[in-house]
Amino acid sequence: MLGKLLKYELKAMGRIILPLYLVLILASALFAVNIKLNDKTQALSGFMNIISIITTILFVACIFVVVIVMFFLVVQRFYKNLLGQEGYLMFTLPASTLSHILSKLLSSLIWIVIGLFAGCSAGFLMVAIISDMKTFNEFISEIMWNLDSLVGSGSIVKQLGMAVVILILGIMKSLSEIYASMAVGHQFGSHRGLWSILAYIGFSLIELGISYLPFVKKITVQLTEQGGFLYNEQFHGTFAIAVLFSLIGILIYGAITWRLLDRRLNLE
Repeated sequence: MLGKLLKYELKAMGRIILPLYLVLILASALFAVNIKLNDKTQALSGFMNIISIITTILFVACIFVVVIVMFFLVVQRFYKNLLGQEGYLMFTLPASTLSHILSKLLSSLIWIVIGLFAGCSAGFLMVAIISDMKTFNEFISEIMWNLDSLVGSGSIVKQLGMAVVILILGIMKSLSEIYASMAVGHQFGSHRGLWSILAYIGFSLIELGISYLPFVKKITVQLTEQGGFLYNEQFHGTFAIAVLFSLIGILIYGAITWRLLDRRLNLE
């Protein structure tokens, strides 16, 4: 059943966010073409100056719109389907509460990752349009050289793989915290949106306080200085810290959300 729920969620979010990703890439291309033309023109005419302003505003606006709409969809899909009136229908389906939560989490994660790829594609497209082929090749070579120097051993694939794991777990933790905050806020009879925001702030403050606890600091130092439980290298120790705390956060926030939705759901 999880697969069917996930398929439905991906389609529901994709109908809104996918066109925005395409518009963002198109806007980045127009913005880059405008910069290219401006570089070749010593003095801008009044018409070209207006075009330049429009393409700049369009590009910046697309970035903000994509971020805002993505955040809105993350909140809206969870709240409307599980905590709103649609919850009466959703929880009558032959699916567990965990399946409902995971479908929302995974669909949001997938579209956020696709959005990051769209943003990177827009950036590379801008560089490719603005620069000539020689400059673009030098740009790519510089990126590869920097990645190789960061790795030290030359294992770029391993370094990038670890970064991707940290990124994905970090996104999942953030989404889990948002869901848990909404689940807590929904326990109140009124002003549930306000209570959800306060719950999110409370969770963030608790995390901040835990990070300053002596035994947490000791674990952090040991993992960083001694290389952690994975590899005998400082970066791998930092990687272990990020993975450990992200997994703990996902499990705790997930448990809170599941408990409140499964045992204390209030759709009134």
